[in-house]
Amino acid sequence: MVATSVGWGQTDLYVSTSGSDGNGGGVEAPLATIAKAIEKAADGATIRVAEGIYPQVSPIVIPKSITIIGSDSTNCIIEGQLDIQRDEEESVINVNLRNLQITKATTLSQGLINVMSKNVNLNLSGVHLHQLTAGSGDGWGKSSMGIVNLGKSYDSNSICDNVNVSLTNSCIYLEGSYNRGFSSFGNTTKVKNTIVLDNSHILSAVYPKNGTYSRGISFSNMNGSSIEMKNNSTIKGFYYAINVTALNDNLSISIVDSKIDSWAALNIWSSNNKFKIANSTLESHNYQLKGSNDFATIVLNKDEEDNAINNSFDIKNTNLFAFMESTALQYPISVRSTGNTFNIGEGSVLKVNKNNVGVLIQDYKTNTFNCDNTVKYQIADEKSAITVFNQDGSLRNAACDMSGLLSEVDLTDQNRIVFPEGEYTLPMTLPLDKSITIQGAGQDKTIIKGAILVNGSANNTATDVKIKGLSIDYTPTKVTSGKCTPIIEVTGNADLLIDNCIMNNNTQGYGDRKNPNPAEALQNAILLGATAKGTVRVENTTINLAANAQSGVLIDGELTDVSLANTKIEGQVNGSNQFGVYIHHKKTPVTVDSTTILLNNHYCIYANNAGDQKLTIKNKSNIVGYGALYLYETSDMNVHVSGGSILTGKTKNKGVSDSFAAIAISTNNSTVGASNNEIVIEDSYIGNKFAEQETMAMTPIKINGSFTPIPCDNKIILKGKTIVSTTDNIKNPTIVGYGMNPDKYNNVIMLEGTDVQLQDQNGKPCVIINKPDGSFRNAAVSIVTAIDFGELYGSTYYHEGIAYAGDIIMIPDTTIAETLDALNAAEYTFFKAPTVPSDQGTTPAIWEPYVIPDSVIFDCKDGCLVAKESAAKTYAIANPYKRVYWLNQGEKSFSIKDYAVAIEIKNDTTWATPYSERKVNVLDGATLTLSTPMVLDTVTMEEGAQLRSALTDVNQKVTAKVLRFAPKLSGNNWKALGVPFTSLEVKDSKGASVSAPSAQEADNGIWFADLKNNKTPIFEVKTDNFGAAGLWAANGDTYTISSEGAFEFKTLEEPAAPTETGTFLMCSNPNTFTITLKQSAYILTTDGTSFEQEANPEIKPFQSFVLTDAKTLSTLRSLRIGDGVVTGNQTIEPVDGYYVTTDRGAIVIHTPEPMDVVVIRMNGKVAYRGEVTDGQRIMVSSGIYAVNGQLVRVK
Repeated sequence: MVATSVGWGQTDLYVSTSGSDGNGGGVEAPLATIAKAIEKAADGATIRVAEGIYPQVSPIVIPKSITIIGSDSTNCIIEGQLDIQRDEEESVINVNLRNLQITKATTLSQGLINVMSKNVNLNLSGVHLHQLTAGSGDGWGKSSMGIVNLGKSYDSNSICDNVNVSLTNSCIYLEGSYNRGFSSFGNTTKVKNTIVLDNSHILSAVYPKNGTYSRGISFSNMNGSSIEMKNNSTIKGFYYAINVTALNDNLSISIVDSKIDSWAALNIWSSNNKFKIANSTLESHNYQLKGSNDFATIVLNKDEEDNAINNSFDIKNTNLFAFMESTALQYPISVRSTGNTFNIGEGSVLKVNKNNVGVLIQDYKTNTFNCDNTVKYQIADEKSAITVFNQDGSLRNAACDMSGLLSEVDLTDQNRIVFPEGEYTLPMTLPLDKSITIQGAGQDKTIIKGAILVNGSANNTATDVKIKGLSIDYTPTKVTSGKCTPIIEVTGNADLLIDNCIMNNNTQGYGDRKNPNPAEALQNAILLGATAKGTVRVENTTINLAANAQSGVLIDGELTDVSLANTKIEGQVNGSNQFGVYIHHKKTPVTVDSTTILLNNHYCIYANNAGDQKLTIKNKSNIVGYGALYLYETSDMNVHVSGGSILTGKTKNKGVSDSFAAIAISTNNSTVGASNNEIVIEDSYIGNKFAEQETMAMTPIKINGSFTPIPCDNKIILKGKTIVSTTDNIKNPTIVGYGMNPDKYNNVIMLEGTDVQLQDQNGKPCVIINKPDGSFRNAAVSIVTAIDFGELYGSTYYHEGIAYAGDIIMIPDTTIAETLDALNAAEYTFFKAPTVPSDQGTTPAIWEPYVIPDSVIFDCKDGCLVAKESAAKTYAIANPYKRVYWLNQGEKSFSIKDYAVAIEIKNDTTWATPYSERKVNVLDGATLTLSTPMVLDTVTMEEGAQLRSALTDVNQKVTAKVLRFAPKLSGNNWKALGVPFTSLEVKDSKGASVSAPSAQEADNGIWFADLKNNKTPIFEVKTDNFGAAGLWAANGDTYTISSEGAFEFKTLEEPAAPTETGTFLMCSNPNTFTITLKQSAYILTTDGTSFEQEANPEIKPFQSFVLTDAKTLSTLRSLRIGDGVVTGNQTIEPVDGYYVTTDRGAIVIHTPEPMDVVVIRMNGKVAYRGEVTDGQRIMVSSGIYAVNGQLVRVK
């Protein structure tokens, strides 16, 4: 049984439509009215209201803490208003309303619940407030109210401070318009109150139209108050969902997991407020007519006072939607004051439904929008907006379209404009006079149609402009005079970066390469105007030239630097007057880095009236065009090509004027020259590329001497692992085209190092043409084209000399015979006229033979051919190591004549390189060592010379066709000479053969003496023939002794002595170098009078000596020739000799007569001194002794 109290001060009271106010209020005797229950209830009591309708005429006054609980919000209905008001206001009262509905048409500006005292906690749970009154206008006394927190109009001194209102699972619903769901007003003193919506709703039945002002929550004259929405709470259908007047300060407003839908979700007039909005949707609809009715989802408003400042918004994962439903504009955010901060992120979305609002933020003043990169800015059809960011990364604004960007966004320095995916048409040339970044969504995603003008500063501080990640597609109307508008133009001092873009240049210009004003006459993708300064860098970008008379980048001003990196400029397949990089001003340094320029016609890099600057092409840049690099009327240009870059000349034309090059230097019959240019090609490729049908001449390098002033003092340096390639087409046979005598004008091509390759298109090495001093002049694909570039043009055959007088044509892999064959096969060049093609007639062409210039040298594998006989002689003398022939050009063929001279070896020399078929003179005192096999022609060795083979392979040989010995003979003394061959020929100084020695009685001649026989040691002068070894003398002339037939040079050979007793043998050194005999021999004395015995003598080349058997050698000390002249019989007189033998412990002396003997030990002490006789024994201990200087060993 429920316990109840009766009477006053009860804690639990019951109200029912069946009750009576005369009852006690218990469950069995409920009261009839809520007012009576409140009157009877104790402070903090609970009143339980049964299902039913409870009409109230007068407001129900609640002066105490009370809880009123209905049956439910549908069936328990209070038809009246509640006024929370008390006399004593210092303590806090708690008013709790649950599960009921309060409805009435109240007096205007009075709510269904009016809080008219301070220190009140009002908690509604499951409560439905239904206001039936429609307001009559905006303002006090005109609006209908839901919950009002204020001092009533008849009690303006009431201060409603510390009032906290909480709605849980509740709803405020207002009929009609001009209504307010919750209003909190302070009076003369600002108050601090709160309202919390927890899964609760404030709804207006009529969405506001023009002038039908309404407010969901309205705060006025507050300080430190708060509004909180959470758990799917909503406010919908008002002019201002949350309205904060200018009289408020330091409010805290939190909207989490909730939704607001009104004309303005937040209309804020006050300052210093903090807003937290998360996981929510704030949506606004504008049904107003255009005029002063432009509005926003979030509005920071201000009147004439300086209010609505210093507010901060923390917005996360929230939708800020704005919908135009009529003609008035509607924005997600409108800030009409200054100093406010918005921190927006975590996937939040700002969105409008129509693009004619222009921008997403109506920002009249300076405020801060910090938006992370997850924020989306959406326009109609949920497309992305154009966003503009400040230098610090904060959002400046978001534009719906290009018109909105240009008209509604006040761009400032360092702004970054971000274009999303889409196509944008510029209504005019876009001027950029501030430091701006334009960022697209990607080359293939963001497309801008129009032109951009970068107006740099007029001072020393450059305007910084960056254009990234987009395509610019420009198709202006074609003009035939005046200025073609470029896609991007730079004037003044600007630093421009174009990165990751595509530029489509679609309209044709009207100028050509010679037009004096290409900045106007060409349709330029990027024009660096005459006043341009600063730097320009184009990176990761493609520039498409789709029409004639266009350029990718035209430099018409003096800039600090212009560079292209990882960029591509591509021209059309057919057309003309297209330029990749057009340099039309001096001093500006240009860098082409990892860049591709592909132009089927005209010039990839074109310097016209430029110079005094540096051009760098590096890091595998690929430059392909009619002229990859063209210096036209340009001087003092420094060009460096490196890092595996490729410069290729390419043409599809066939006219005579279409001869060109990968690299060209030229003038054009004006007063402007082309001089002092230096081009360095390092570790790169230079070459030509032709379609199969092409025939016009195109050399990799061309210094054009066809115009005046003729280019002069230009230098092109090839170094590192550079490859220069030409075609093997007869029309394009050389590496360099001059058109003038390059020596006269000091135009130089230099090769540094040995790694440079000059080749044809198949990789075959070219024929090198060097100047007389050995420096490089040119290279050609064949022997003939190294001499003359001849071609039939019309009915005339034209010659263009390639090699000049004295030039050296290097063909180290070609023999002399092959060279002759090639020259003799070139009949149209040297011997006869070609026939004119049948479509032009069949008559012989106007022709004359080409005459090879004097002193041109063909340096072949096996010798040199020299044009002009006297030049051949001179060259042979100056180059003894070379086989030299005179190349005789006849009327019908070429022939040759040998003019080679012998190589003189004056000092010790080693040949590791074969000099086959060469003549060699080895002079007295010199030694020639051969360490590689070879076949020499004639080897002449002076007396005192040596020639030695150092071969180790027995299968290898060093041979000579003729070995010739030139002795130094006189008529006063005999010389013991011998040659290492038996078949010999003696010639005098005139080359005449001497068949036999001179008679002994002759005054002049050459004499030869030999042993009479091998048993008699007697010399006699021979007159029948010369022997290989003997005694030689001559008078009145000089002579040579030559081998007849090939001679092989041995590494080492020993002569053999006779073994028969009493035998003598005249021998010669079998080698052409000095040897030491391993036996004793008789050597001719210096005075030529006798042969003296020597043990292990040193034998010079071409020296003769006498060997005998061992017994004779032991007894015969010397052989005497005799004194006097060399003529007549000279008897060798035997002299009894002595010899020494040893026995055990003794030295035995053999002598025909007594003699003095000295025996010395090896330590230098004398073992014996005295006179001995034949057979005398000298007793000594074992060891080695010197006996009269002869060493003997004793056991």
